[in-house]
Amino acid sequence: MFKGAEALLFPPDRLKVATVQQIEQAHRLNHPMLTPVQIDRFVQSLREARSDPTFKKAIELATKGNNSVAKGILSFLKIQSCRIFAILGEC
Repeated sequence: MFKGAEALLFPPDRLKVATVQQIEQAHRLNHPMLTPVQIDRFVQSLREARSDPTFKKAIELATKGNNSVAKGILSFLKIQSCRIFAILGEC
């Protein structure tokens, strides 16, 4: 009885057990024609979820004189954006 109540009150997180292909397929079925603004929002939400460094952080570091780290962050962001856009068929 406890397992049944637990399943009702705390359903399993299906996203944790989904493969990348399943997530891509579900996303494309629900949103086949995304605008560039929607893609940017999606990418930003993924970055926030992973706690990736941001463009804002790169600018802050550059203004403090730490250009090499800022360049590294910008390079990382470019690579990540291209990877995500490639998944969505945009890069």
